[in-house]
Amino acid sequence: MKRLLFLALAITAVTLQGFCQDTENWYYETNTSGQEVPRKFLGIRANLDITAPGDATADGIGIELFEPGAGFSAGLVYNTPLGRKFYFEPGLYLYYQTMGCNKDFLYDVESASVRQFGVRIPLQVGMRFKTRTGFFSISTGPGINIGLSGKLHAEESGQSVNVDVYKDDLNRVDINWNFGCAIHFKQWMIGLNGNMGILNMLKDIDEVKWHQNFITIGFGYNFAI
Repeated sequence: MKRLLFLALAITAVTLQGFCQDTENWYYETNTSGQEVPRKFLGIRANLDITAPGDATADGIGIELFEPGAGFSAGLVYNTPLGRKFYFEPGLYLYYQTMGCNKDFLYDVESASVRQFGVRIPLQVGMRFKTRTGFFSISTGPGINIGLSGKLHAEESGQSVNVDVYKDDLNRVDINWNFGCAIHFKQWMIGLNGNMGILNMLKDIDEVKWHQNFITIGFGYNFAI
């Protein structure tokens, strides 16, 4: 009986020790003054992107030129605290995204989509709320999108046609405004962000405005620096 009690106590002690280590908050460290402060970290991110193009508008009338699509992005972020509650997090991503096209504006086309590849530079300011094992955050800020390649891919009479959309139709550079939230657990994170396009992306058409919006669902891992 005593042996069983001792074994149960030993297992409980090991379990509690593992639990305490498991719930240690990796995102805070003790400085030279003995104060607990947020740490800087470098993060790697992978996102599922959902494009949500707005209507092209002119004189208050909206026309659907493009349809929602999907894509992905991946890159790095650098998180540096601004005091205990706030932080600044710039990043650098490569992205690939697609949008469907409204075939009513394209003649004799069976299907069409826009495929874009480029660089994304978010500049986020956030507020963190400490949890037992990490933190919950809300953030906002601008981002710069630079299109490196953009093709209109169309299927026509069994033939594939590719047209450079940046040559005559769309601008390469866009600025978006981001609103997001994230949960950081140990060194892992998961986040949700909405990005609203600010600039008119249609080239040489001042009377018609079109903005490129997208949503990201992000996963990542953080490293101490």
